[in-house]
Amino acid sequence: MFFNFSRIFNWLISSKIAQKLIKENEISTQITSSILLSLFIVYVFKKCFINIHFIFTRIPLFIIGNSGTSKSTSLKFILKLFNENENELNLPNLQINKIECSQILSPIQLHNQFNNSEKLFQNYKKEIIPIIILKEFTNLKDKTLMTLNLEIEKIQKDIQLTKLESFLTKPSLILFSNQFSKMNYISTGIILNNELPNETELESITKEILNSFPRESPEYYFKYFVKIFNGICQNQKILISKQTNLIKIQEKLNKNFYGIYDYYFFLNNIGFYFSKNNYSIFSDILFNSLYRNFGIRGKILKEVLKLNQIDGFEIIPKFDLEKLITENLYKTKLQEESDQSYFEFMKTSRYLMLIISHISIFSIIYQKYFPDSIVIFDKDLLLLFDKSLNISTIPKEEKIKEKLFNIEYCISEGKILVIFDYQKIYPFLNNLLNQDFDEENGKFYTKIQFYNEERKVFINPKFRLVLVTIKENDYEFKEQNLLNHFEKHFIDGSTTSSSSLNSFFILFLLSKKSKFPQEN
Repeated sequence: MFFNFSRIFNWLISSKIAQKLIKENEISTQITSSILLSLFIVYVFKKCFINIHFIFTRIPLFIIGNSGTSKSTSLKFILKLFNENENELNLPNLQINKIECSQILSPIQLHNQFNNSEKLFQNYKKEIIPIIILKEFTNLKDKTLMTLNLEIEKIQKDIQLTKLESFLTKPSLILFSNQFSKMNYISTGIILNNELPNETELESITKEILNSFPRESPEYYFKYFVKIFNGICQNQKILISKQTNLIKIQEKLNKNFYGIYDYYFFLNNIGFYFSKNNYSIFSDILFNSLYRNFGIRGKILKEVLKLNQIDGFEIIPKFDLEKLITENLYKTKLQEESDQSYFEFMKTSRYLMLIISHISIFSIIYQKYFPDSIVIFDKDLLLLFDKSLNISTIPKEEKIKEKLFNIEYCISEGKILVIFDYQKIYPFLNNLLNQDFDEENGKFYTKIQFYNEERKVFINPKFRLVLVTIKENDYEFKEQNLLNHFEKHFIDGSTTSSSSLNSFFILFLLSKKSKFPQEN
């Protein structure tokens, strides 16, 4: 167990609010205790840092479980936490019991399902968004889990979590549960204005939480710890064993890092710093979650840590992270060949492959340079091309047509199409990626093969295609023919003064000899 919350759970579940929730909402004891625990942690966090507000502009919902009724009641409960009447929200029948195990709702998707979703968000942009752990869903042999390929081992991987995070325009605060190593059932929502423990009870429980935080963490924590620091200590081999403790790891990292207890990270351009003298449950949770959200690497992290290294908690004035990134990446091989700026090239490149170390890196670039593009990254599309899945898992025909329409629209109307995890859909865009174009009346067109259906799509000269994958998979391409169409050189951080930026991100560029139709 990552945290020992057994006594806290017992205290929470015996409270009046818990009994009220169970009775009124027909929510199980386990779900109720998890919801209350999230409420409690958020309240404690706000109590510790009372003058700090976190601003978020988008809110994801991530619901996983093997019980349709439980998922439905959980969603309704989350809506009630907004202090809104669900009938006034024109909440349609979502038929959650028919959803195959999970559904991730982006703000756009949420808006489509909740006609008045804007009302949900506009008044609650200055509050913390916790993650609620639905502990009821533990049957890993459930067919829906297997069907959607969401076993624990896959959900543990960062790439599974980053798909959720990619919905955010700004990083989200994530509060882990005591099931850190088995985070396979999470749901996100806003927790506000609910009955909470009184001050005396809070003090007692807060101390228990802080005192229960392990000074020597389990083995799985160390493995995760080393993984997230790979960009900083990439040249060091740190052996992990059950006997390894934080001090030993710190000794090996001291030359490359300012001590593993010294954490600095960004949240909406506000810097947060925790030193080893203020090591707490919150600093550790925040560090792990925000590191995933903002993935600060190498030299950038080191430069930041030179600012205000004092004991305790310190708020740093607004820090221009984007400027820091661009200043450290401006020397590229592309600029040695041309006067065209690095980011200008990104905006104008017809075919662009982004191989990134973390999805948040793309988020920074995407918000500024591809704001009007259409992103295809939801599971419905990817499922279509996963041969390991049963044919019954293919979405309805209407859903398929919607995805096809988005792709056709981008190609024909000259929009930017961004595709995540493109390896699964490579056969679908085979002709396009291989530049297999035909000409008709002076216009180029390509054929998109989709199962037994073939579509003829005319290519707008302004069309841009961006393929995105995580760096962990950058040398595992099975489609070597695809890479052959990209220039052999690549742009990365290795041309800067800090070799650690080499893991920041890599770009492969499409060959300039492309016969892609030129813009007038």
